[in-house]
Amino acid sequence: MLQQLKTLCKCLANKAEANSDGQIRVSGRDTFDYIRGDWRATVYVELLTGRIKRRICVWSIRKWHPPHETEEMTQADKDTILCCLRSYFDKKRIAYDLLEGDPPST
Repeated sequence: MLQQLKTLCKCLANKAEANSDGQIRVSGRDTFDYIRGDWRATVYVELLTGRIKRRICVWSIRKWHPPHETEEMTQADKDTILCCLRSYFDKKRIAYDLLEGDPPST
């Protein structure tokens, strides 16, 4: 019984949330996938503790996955992805903030 509950919770957690601009799917602890048809991009979203639960790393919205990896991601695309992700968190009542700028150097 416990294993069935764990399986159900996992399925519900990975369920994609869709709107007219695309859908958001949890793909890892700190990653979310934006999907629109066969277009897909991954966004890095830090898991936080405290009042703010997530930090959207805007700099991570930068390229499409195959088969569209050679297509340029426009600023309008990036804005749409960010809007879709923000709607996802708003709908789930998850407090978030934005981390803009350049990616951290390694």
